[in-house]
Amino acid sequence: DIFHIQWAKTLVQYPEFIEKLKCPVVLSLRGAHINYSPLSDKVLAQKYMKYFPMVAGFHAVSNAIAKEVEKYTADPGKITVIHPAVKRKLINHEQTKKTIESEKIIIISVGRCHWKKGYTFALDAMAILKEKSTNFHYTIIAGGKDEENILYQINDLGLKKNVTFINGLQHKEVIKQVSNSNLFLLSSVEEGISNAVL
Repeated sequence: DIFHIQWAKTLVQYPEFIEKLKCPVVLSLRGAHINYSPLSDKVLAQKYMKYFPMVAGFHAVSNAIAKEVEKYTADPGKITVIHPAVKRKLINHEQTKKTIESEKIIIISVGRCHWKKGYTFALDAMAILKEKSTNFHYTIIAGGKDEENILYQINDLGLKKNVTFINGLQHKEVIKQVSNSNLFLLSSVEEGISNAVL
């Protein structure tokens, strides 16, 4: 009765979903596919403008993305914002009790390796903490292929003893690492909705 497409790029890669299906097509709108992919790919932006008017309804994960997609001819009256939810068992996850006053501050960031996640800015901040003789350790868990600039900056700023970079980790292990931290740092330049924070 209804055909749902989870990723905006899928719609334009397979336009037959719009052109041949007789049922209404609903499209989810998420971060990268709306916030910056069409800015760097003009052909993608043109395809969005061609096919978005044919979509029966849109699901946006945030108000910011709902507003952004209007640039590509999405009808605001067809957009519904539905914020992501979090499994209750994750909310109730037992956390290690730490007192910041008496111990090293354990800071963590989780995401993917991408310039938009702002890890280079976070590392600049860590260099300031080190300069001020703050007792801390910062861990970045970020999977992907863009780790070279992160590793370079850790080395360049002399942060090897203060910063750990982990290129990808199983979800259960990520939860353990977050639970053993004092502070979660979201250093992103922009987020539609941060799954890492959720």
